[in-house]
Amino acid sequence: MDAQTNLYKRLCSILTVDYNLIDEKENKKIFKSFSVLHKDYLISASKEARNIINTRDVQNKYNLMITIYNRKIKEHQALTLLIQLFEIAMRTQAAIVLANKFSTPNNDNWYNITATNSKHQKLINKISNRAITISKTITPNMTTFDMFHMLTMGDVKGLYMSHWGSFKGLFNNTAYKLNAILPLTTRDMFMSRFNRINKYRNELYHGNPGTSGWGQVINDIEEILIQLGYNVEEAINNIDPNHTIISLRYVYNN
Repeated sequence: MDAQTNLYKRLCSILTVDYNLIDEKENKKIFKSFSVLHKDYLISASKEARNIINTRDVQNKYNLMITIYNRKIKEHQALTLLIQLFEIAMRTQAAIVLANKFSTPNNDNWYNITATNSKHQKLINKISNRAITISKTITPNMTTFDMFHMLTMGDVKGLYMSHWGSFKGLFNNTAYKLNAILPLTTRDMFMSRFNRINKYRNELYHGNPGTSGWGQVINDIEEILIQLGYNVEEAINNIDPNHTIISLRYVYNN
């Protein structure tokens, strides 16, 4: 039995539908859709649909499953955009802090000058090696932001770990507007949140439903971004206006 047929029969079994009794037109429509949809989300949606079917009469079980599937895909997209906001913030802060640390005053020249210490040299080497890996040429007019865009999130994570002394002052705030917030006073506190976010990010970016529990991941992102004075609510309003997917912990409109 091929993979597509196997998935089709599995979903029919979950939904308690006899796949042999479905009319040919509906069969073709459903079978074709399975060739382009996400298997794990389909299975999850079919199980959720089954729970509904067990409590009331449902005329079209497949339509119910696809409705649930579409909701899950929307959640996936919203969470992906939220994680992108986090990535941009982390990458941008790293670029600003380290460029200011290693450049001469009022310049963005840390990459082009003689390294002042071993950490400076390691950063130059990281950028150079990354450029080679992705076959990109570093030109004289490239800014720190341009260079840091080449880095993976694993690279960015490494920068926060190895240069924590330069970053920790950003995350020591105890209040945002009228909110009391948790200062991330140690590298371990910061990195435990970063690691959970990065794990969930990798699952999402590989098209897998997150297994880490996205409620906790949302809290982690909010705790880090609010330390930077980031109005997460304004950003979320563009992604999830009614906050049906992304529920925030803090109050931003005061």
